[in-house]
Order: sequence, then structure tokens, then C-alpha cells
Amino acid sequence: MPKISVIIPCFNQGLCLDEAVDSVLAQTFQDFEILVVDDGSTDPETVRMLKDYARPKTRVIHTDNQGLSMARNNGIREAQGAYILPLDADDKIGNGYLADAVRILDRYPDIGIVYCEASYFGIKGGRWDLPEYSLDKILNHNVIFCTALFRRADWEAVGGYNVNMVYGWEDWDFWLSLIQRGRKVYRVPKIHFYYRLREASMVHTMDEERQFFMRLHACLNHRDLYRNIADIEIRCKVAELYLDTGMGFGPSQVLRQIIFTDQSAIEFDLRGFGGIKQFRFDPINAPATIHLNAIQLISEDGTAHEVRDFQDNALYKTGNNLSFETADPQIRFSPAGGGRLVKLVVGLNFLSVGQEVFQDILNHKNGLLKEKNDLLKEKDDRIAEIFRSWSWRITRPLRMLSKLFRG
Repeated sequence: MPKISVIIPCFNQGLCLDEAVDSVLAQTFQDFEILVVDDGSTDPETVRMLKDYARPKTRVIHTDNQGLSMARNNGIREAQGAYILPLDADDKIGNGYLADAVRILDRYPDIGIVYCEASYFGIKGGRWDLPEYSLDKILNHNVIFCTALFRRADWEAVGGYNVNMVYGWEDWDFWLSLIQRGRKVYRVPKIHFYYRLREASMVHTMDEERQFFMRLHACLNHRDLYRNIADIEIRCKVAELYLDTGMGFGPSQVLRQIIFTDQSAIEFDLRGFGGIKQFRFDPINAPATIHLNAIQLISEDGTAHEVRDFQDNALYKTGNNLSFETADPQIRFSPAGGGRLVKLVVGLNFLSVGQEVFQDILNHKNGLLKEKNDLLKEKDDRIAEIFRSWSWRITRPLRMLSKLFRG
């Protein structure tokens, strides 16, 4: 049986497929098989090509169109290799990738993901500067491309690629599954992966709304990872920033982020917007008490402008603490400083969220009631002290005569 199975999903990408297959066949490590998964292609050229596709060490699996996640799963089910390498039909790998990766996987059984450095080709070339892997980074966004090697046994253990990642980022979700199993990650310090840039690349065409839902699904799929490993209790909460560039606030100009209740800062990238007249920041989609450290707007030249004047719909404020009884907390403010804005940074701490807030509100009201009662008691004490005083007693005859004359 082959050591490695290379899985190449193909949906109407026949024009690029040979280049991907050639890059695998050119490997210095030759103990592999290639499985091309025809995911229900409809392009006549691709259909004709895959009907009798004959390449060394290569076989084709034909399925109905089921999407990228299922195409990879279908291929891996048919795979015989102990190690799996997904490769998209329009990408390619360097000829030393399999050799370097197998050396690591054979030597270190606790390593479950091996990837490498990467470069672009197609409409643009150059190095792909992905941040080096760390747990903190990958919990926030993907830093490992889809073409990384892993163990087939781990794929079986986690149930494969999750099909609810319908808009993309299924590879990120899958890496989180392996990391949740305790698998370590290793990056080969060489460029072995080449990602084809084209106008319709999925990673570049996913809109803000779809990104939001895929991020939400990834967090929901791995709530134990976020809760236990990262020591973060995920509550599926979202921070939103609405932008008014002259037409008021609307759903077409909103930036969203999934947040966690131990978060100390929330950042929004403003580079895609100009002429911003007003901001509406919704720190969380739930009742909350927050400690607002600072709101900063960063200009293109790196200057930070602190926003001090803002309006909000908090039920009450105590210093920098704002308590929102509503499930739609809002903080509104206007741009501060000059120059083109590139980033908004809100420094805050969530003191309580959800039902806990109502206890805060009750404590606040009890505090106000106690303060009022203390004032009344202080007034009563002053009156009682007057009644007990010597001056009150010796003037009693005068008060009686005054009352008699008035009568």
C-alpha cells in the first residue's frame, strides 16, 4: 500500500489539473497514490478529460456535486495511504514536499499536521506571508492552507471535513478538529506549496456576511477547544461596527467579529471605507456590563486619536463601567482627528454578560435605595437630635405661647 494518498477534488478545473498532478508525480518521494475526485463536473472539457484520465499512480472517483468538504471526504474514504495530502486541482507542490513531510510524521508521532511555506502564482506571484502557527493565532483565523499532510487515522477519529462549512474555510475547521485532539503542528521552513491566484479564488470572493457565518460555525463546531484549551468560555457572541458614510447606518456597511467574554480589545479594519461620518459600535449582542478602557481611531500615518465624546444606550454608568439592560448595546461617536482612518481599536473588559447583568442591575438599584434610605435616616437622626437638644427644651414655653397667640 502507498505511504501517502494525495486527494485532488476537481470541479470544472480540467484546464489546471495536469499541472497539479505533474507536481505530485515529480516528487523525490515516490511512495504515493493520487486520487482525483470529480465532484460532478459540468464543464464539457473537464468531463471529457476525466472520463478516460490516464496518469501514473492516478485514479479518478466520480461523484455527484457535493461540495469541497464532501469531495475531500469521498477521496479519503477510498485512500490507502497512512498519510493524506489534500491538493486543489488548480494548485501545485514543490518536488521535495512529500519527502520533508514524511520525515517529520514518521519521526514524531505527536505531530499531526505538517505544512510548509508558500508562494503565489497565476495573476500575481510572490511569497505568501502567512503568520507562523500558534494556538492563539489559529483560534482567531486560519494560518495553515489546505495542502498540509495529516494522518488518515486522525481524519477518521474526527469524522472528516465538516460539511456545514458550506462557504469555505473547511480546512481551518478541520485543523481545529485535529488540534482539539492534541495534535501538534510543524511547518517545514521551505516553500513547497504554490497557490494559484485567480479572479474567482474562493478565499478572495467570500463576502463579509459569509465570513461571519463560517467563523461562527467553526467556533460552534469546536466550543470545547475554545472553552478548555484557550481557557475562553464561548457564548457565541458578536461585536458589530456600523459605519455611516452619508446614508445612515445600514446592513450593507457593517463589520462583525465573534468575540469572547475575556476579550480585552476588539479591532476593526477600516481600510475599505472612506468618508466615514459616524460610528455605531455594538460591543456584544446581549445584555452586558463592560469596562470601557478606550476607543481609538488609527489614521493612515499611524497616529492614534482617542474618542472621549460618545453617546450610548446604557441603563446607567459608574465611572468607566457601562451597564446595558438591552440585548442590543450601542455606543455612537464621530471620527476624531484628521487623515484617512485605517483601524478602530476598542479596549474593554466584559464584567458580566447575559443573566449576570440583571444581578448587577439589581445590586445597583439596591445600592441607590440604600443610599436614599441612608439620607432619610441621616435626616431623621438630625431631627431627633434637635428634639433632644437643651435649646429645644428651654424654648418650649416660647413655642407654646407663639402657638397660643396664633390660635
